[in-house]
Amino acid sequence: MPPAGLHAKGHQSHDAGPIKRMLAARGRGPHIAPSMRIQCPQCQAAYEVPDTLIGAGRLLRCVKCRHEWREGAAAEPVPEPPAPSGRAEPAPPPIPIAPRPPQPIAPPLSAMAPHRGGLALAAAWTASGLLLLGFVAALLLWQVPIVEAWPPAARLYLLLGLTLQG
Repeated sequence: MPPAGLHAKGHQSHDAGPIKRMLAARGRGPHIAPSMRIQCPQCQAAYEVPDTLIGAGRLLRCVKCRHEWREGAAAEPVPEPPAPSGRAEPAPPPIPIAPRPPQPIAPPLSAMAPHRGGLALAAAWTASGLLLLGFVAALLLWQVPIVEAWPPAARLYLLLGLTLQG
């Protein structure tokens, strides 16, 4: 008898894998969820739906025509109330429900925040402008050291019509 895992001719057998072994142990073959074909009564569009989604019955809507219908087991008829014997009690009057007043939409939070202007904002803009002016002045004052450190900068100065000042 050949050792485990070898056929009679000495070839290795291929492992079927744990999933196939589990399915084979169940004795049902490949695992495919049973499904049913459902057809829209209005536009005749067909759908393959797993049985588990329909169950005892479900309200469905066609994607194509938006028609709604109930599919599955027939709905049980609602039993009629027993016939009144003797005297009948009148049903209580319905409770009046006051309509809900319309709710105003709140403005965005940014509109509700107090406006922070004044001196701090002006100081921030001034500081930004001075920083930008300082950067431009540095580019103009130190042209030669900048081009020596980074030769492609010469193109920028030529593009701006500036000659190198040594």
